[in-house]
Amino acid sequence: MKNLIGNTGMALLAGLILGGCSDLNEDRVNGNAQLQVRLTDAPGNYDAVYIEIEDVLIHRAGDDSVGEEGWERIEGVRRGTYNLLELVNGHDTLLVDANVPSGHLGHLRLVLGDDNRVVIAGTEYELKTPSAQQSGIKIKINQDLRENDIYEILLDFDAARSIVEAGNSGQYLLKPVIRVVPPDPTGGTVRGVVTPGNITTAVLAVAGTDTLGTYTDTLGNFMLKAVPAGNYAMRFIPDTASGYAPFDTTGITVGAGEVHQVNVTLLENAED
Repeated sequence: MKNLIGNTGMALLAGLILGGCSDLNEDRVNGNAQLQVRLTDAPGNYDAVYIEIEDVLIHRAGDDSVGEEGWERIEGVRRGTYNLLELVNGHDTLLVDANVPSGHLGHLRLVLGDDNRVVIAGTEYELKTPSAQQSGIKIKINQDLRENDIYEILLDFDAARSIVEAGNSGQYLLKPVIRVVPPDPTGGTVRGVVTPGNITTAVLAVAGTDTLGTYTDTLGNFMLKAVPAGNYAMRFIPDTASGYAPFDTTGITVGAGEVHQVNVTLLENAED
């Protein structure tokens, strides 16, 4: 049975990538628009997160009340099972490279298969999709596609917030949290290195009530992209079993289009 990623419980920041970073294939487009959809990840504290992509659909209408009719399948979908944790710190993978007729693009829909799994401390668990989300969910785009132009959409699949443990049942639910990230955002990028690098550390950037988060990779690297311009406090929270204490810093100013480097060294917990 196919699962359609739905609106229920799904956090989505809409944005469209215009012009993109790729080159237009003029010989191939032939009066259509070239549409590319890429997948990246805001990582979670897991060994692996496998998501099966079966299809990507588009809908021309921009109305929020779009139902089950009028969805179009497009060619060029790279179906398969992807490990989201390989798509971190600026890496992404191409899901779609297709010609589509010019005109309005209202919504995009990501269709998942059944091979969705999470690996935690070496043990693999099936990811179950709640019934409320199986009826289908849409991602609002609302952009006019012009002939012979290229349009690129980057889907940031937040693994940490998308996987929910179902009480004490030993089961895990997949409740997708996706952000659409522009390639040339009005915000900036915060990246850096946490030492020691072999400790999984949660990285949070906080401005008022807004929080962006990610995790370090196996070398301690982290990256937050499309961070709205502003002043941030940052909190680094190492694995509780590591013996290291959380680290806080303030006064991180992010400017539009800027890359801000933040390197920190964690301290061991003080002995009682």
